[in-house]
Amino acid sequence: MVDFSIVYRYLPLNNFHFNVARLDKYKGMLRALVNFLMILCVVFTSCTTVPTEKISQAELVLRGFDVITKDDPYECVGELLSSKYVFVGSAVLIRSDCVLTAAHCVVGTDISFFRTSDGHTYSIRKQTIHPNYMLHDYDLAVLKLGEPCEKTCAVLTDKFEDLQHREQLIAVGYGLHIKKVSKKDTFFYYGILLQQITVIKMLTPKGTIWFGDSGGAIFEEGGKLVGIITSLGTYKGSVVDNGATNLFMFNEWLTETINEE
Repeated sequence: MVDFSIVYRYLPLNNFHFNVARLDKYKGMLRALVNFLMILCVVFTSCTTVPTEKISQAELVLRGFDVITKDDPYECVGELLSSKYVFVGSAVLIRSDCVLTAAHCVVGTDISFFRTSDGHTYSIRKQTIHPNYMLHDYDLAVLKLGEPCEKTCAVLTDKFEDLQHREQLIAVGYGLHIKKVSKKDTFFYYGILLQQITVIKMLTPKGTIWFGDSGGAIFEEGGKLVGIITSLGTYKGSVVDNGATNLFMFNEWLTETINEE
């Protein structure tokens, strides 16, 4: 507690026409006030302490991933650009003139170009958003290119039911505008929710997708495209799960949309 002899010593009593006798009358009140203020300081300090384990955004985005710089084995995954060549998100080439992305990357944005990792840019002539799209559900769009792209296309899955709980998955996207691929044992198929069967769920103990990865690819171990990256779920400031559009649920719609002119 406070030594009030020190308080008395430094109080400018003469300036306020006080004396020690009169101040003693209020000693109890002063002691209670000072102690209350000290408690407030302790509480405030404990509430505003920054956790020592806090990491930078770049460390968070790259944890569990390798940056792709050259010899790109996932050349089918590219980036989407606006008419002013501003980065918007990721996309996956599934036919020489057609890419898939998340619908939320298209809605309300000025998507105009698809660019591959070697810098080649292709104009987008047509956009088709799934008619049932709502945020994080039916989150899928087909983009038609103005000219054919010669990169190797991703192969769509046709056997989603063969995915097993905790089967390893591979994520490729442009989080923080950096092309990256998840390391081994980073992502696993966790399952789907009954109320949201169009979304593949993955847990995030070793890494997470991030803003910019949306529209990117989720591959199964055999190399087939099973999902389009769409979302990350948070709880109390921490990422707890990742989501991707379950392409097996859209085979019929994709076939019709891709073959439209």
